[in-house]
Amino acid sequence: MQQWIKLWADDRVSVANTIELKAPIIREPGNSKNFPIENSLFTQTLYPLLSNHCSNCHNETAITAQSPFFADDNPNKAYQAAKGVINLNDPENSRLVVRLGSEFHNCWGNCQSNSQSMLNAIQLFSNDITVDVLPPEMVVSKSLLLADGLAASSGGRFESDIIALYQFKTGEGNIAYDTSGIAPNSKLKLNG
Repeated sequence: MQQWIKLWADDRVSVANTIELKAPIIREPGNSKNFPIENSLFTQTLYPLLSNHCSNCHNETAITAQSPFFADDNPNKAYQAAKGVINLNDPENSRLVVRLGSEFHNCWGNCQSNSQSMLNAIQLFSNDITVDVLPPEMVVSKSLLLADGLAASSGGRFESDIIALYQFKTGEGNIAYDTSGIAPNSKLKLNG
């Protein structure tokens, strides 16, 4: 504690940190698929599989109702809910496929086989959706990935005379580590 107080009371001039911006990688926006407004393709391809095997839980009127309600008795409600768990551009990464194949969630037989059936139905659904192509005469901005963003929340923080610094960048666990480099190190154990 004496070390911390000594450093805090020192006569040095504090300087606030700044954010250093760097240009992101330039990416051309690509073509993509969008969900059709009408649910007819969904009801012909994917909905029968969902309503047969998932309606005991993912149906709003089920005794053990659990959202999302992609197997609802109402095909319009089911379609709206299913949009959030379907990846049209990369069907094997659809949440419906992953839950069965990797997480073994309420399989109705063999999980790998059930996952493949779900993937086949989503691919059938996705294959009939035309790719939206950007018109060449359109002026478009470049595209960014989520990882291209910059966390700019630390700008203006004074870091030259710190006695403890918690950046919460571990990504897991319940310990926030002191990254100040000032002894004694004081990590925090988070509860709740």
